[in-house]
Amino acid sequence: ATGVIKTASIIDRDNLTSPTCNFRLNGQFQNGTNIRIIVKIEIEDVNDNKPYFVDEHQNLLISKNLSTSENIDKQSLSLGGWKDIDSGRNARLKSVELRDYNVNWPFQCVLGSGVDQELRFNILKRLDREQQSRYNLTVRIQDDGSTSQYGELNLIIDVLDVND
Repeated sequence: ATGVIKTASIIDRDNLTSPTCNFRLNGQFQNGTNIRIIVKIEIEDVNDNKPYFVDEHQNLLISKNLSTSENIDKQSLSLGGWKDIDSGRNARLKSVELRDYNVNWPFQCVLGSGVDQELRFNILKRLDREQQSRYNLTVRIQDDGSTSQYGELNLIIDVLDVND
């Protein structure tokens, strides 16, 4: 037999404590036989939330003599401080890119492949304060949902002078 289960209101998976609901149905056939059925319903997520950075505006001070082999750790920039309250692939990042970006600038943003999807901000060559003392970047992240959502971080990098 088949049937239809209707809800009294829209169910938002993001607000549930568990993605599954169990129902116990008791019934009786016309011949008097009792029946007990347990129905398990799993609520699927839709990509209705965009990824976002906890702090959407960040300033970073970098010494101009920073070695090119050093990576700025995600904690230093808080680039790892992104969230997406969806679940499954809807909560995973698909890509990260630098926007408003001059191809001559010595930066790269990389998305890690680990479970926490760490964002790494790399400096590709030494910075010269005399050539440019400030960089304004936008870091854009895209989630992996079927209809992708985007979040952005405004990043200002100030190059500190050293006595050279």
